[in-house]
Amino acid sequence: YTIIRKNLSDYWNGTKLKILKDKNKEITKFLISTNIREFMSIFNKNMDVIILGYFRNPFEIGIYKIAKNVVEILIFVINPLYIVIYPWLTKMWAAEKKIEIIQSVKKLTIILGIAILFISLITVVLAPLIITLTVGNEFIKAVTPIRIMIWGSAIASIFFWLSPFFLSIGKPAFLTRVNTFSAVTMLILSLIVTYYFGYIGTSIMYIYPYFVIHLIALLMFSRITKGIKHENN
Repeated sequence: YTIIRKNLSDYWNGTKLKILKDKNKEITKFLISTNIREFMSIFNKNMDVIILGYFRNPFEIGIYKIAKNVVEILIFVINPLYIVIYPWLTKMWAAEKKIEIIQSVKKLTIILGIAILFISLITVVLAPLIITLTVGNEFIKAVTPIRIMIWGSAIASIFFWLSPFFLSIGKPAFLTRVNTFSAVTMLILSLIVTYYFGYIGTSIMYIYPYFVIHLIALLMFSRITKGIKHENN
């Protein structure tokens, strides 16, 4: 506590916080938007198991959760990159190095795309072996959900930079609207698809929010990119 207070004394006393006085409205909007977005993200990530549990038996839930744990290892591995790229994007955008940002994220997407698609294909092929070695043959039905859901994780991992990009350029409200739209439509569709197709339907719906959110975000990114290029011509 003493060390923290000593190193942050200027902020603690409010002297440096006064610099942000004119930004109160912007900061408040950012905090509200990001908190709503995170809530919607949690809703998206847990809705599938809740709906599946309502319509189907515990065995199907177990199969689905095993598959989900396997495919989300890919996202878990990519997550540390978020911590690195967010401050870099913010710094570059503030320095008006917008063209450099566009070039860098395109190169990053290509590199990640090649690596993650390769890993995804390997996972599809080796899914039976993965299940046999980890949880046993009695859960071999988890192979099909893995082969479906891995593509949702692949999309999220390849385009992980989209979320920090929009936060860095001051568009948290855009992400909030997209996540809200995804959550509402996913809820409606999941009730129908899960009812008729069980854990296979839930596996298909697992891809839905990743596909919708990133597709809309990429379209907006393309629009912003065209505007930046037009400014520099």
